[in-house]
Amino acid sequence: MLVIGLSSCQQDSSSQGSAAPSLTTVPSTDMATDARGKPVVLDGSFLGMYPGMAITAAPQEYLAKGKLTSGGSNASVYNISAPSGVPYGYFYLHPGSPSSIGKICILNRSIETSEGIRVGMSLDEIKPLLPEGYQVHGTPSDDRLLLSYGKIQLWLDYDSSDPDIDISTIPGFTRVKQIWIPVSS
Repeated sequence: MLVIGLSSCQQDSSSQGSAAPSLTTVPSTDMATDARGKPVVLDGSFLGMYPGMAITAAPQEYLAKGKLTSGGSNASVYNISAPSGVPYGYFYLHPGSPSSIGKICILNRSIETSEGIRVGMSLDEIKPLLPEGYQVHGTPSDDRLLLSYGKIQLWLDYDSSDPDIDISTIPGFTRVKQIWIPVSS
């Protein structure tokens, strides 16, 4: 079972949304892998799972029910692991539909996005990989710094509550803490 400590991606209303997402533009359910055979985070999905998908429709061989304990609070989650037991991350239950997948959080450093971004990479390393139009903003509710593009968010290891932070003020050695696929607003 995957045990998550202080580095949890807490649900918050700024990145979770409250209504069930529209399924008119369903993300890919492909199970893409890289040259090493590791699964890849696509724009809006991971291992064929995406926020809003029924949990029963997700590939069950990767899932195990769990509890996330952080800061004195508990949340029901599903841990995501390789069939061999290697932990990849977890997802929350969807806030508008508890039988559906909510925000997906990737913690494993060997998993990368389709752009080649992995947990642990520095801001200097990921900047050349980012598509145009990415946005960086702090979250006033919990001082997190998020870098967003497409249907992916990167939680960076830098505290900021400034929603209009200038990326040039963030040190280049700032690291990616987690890769998120949030529930669409």
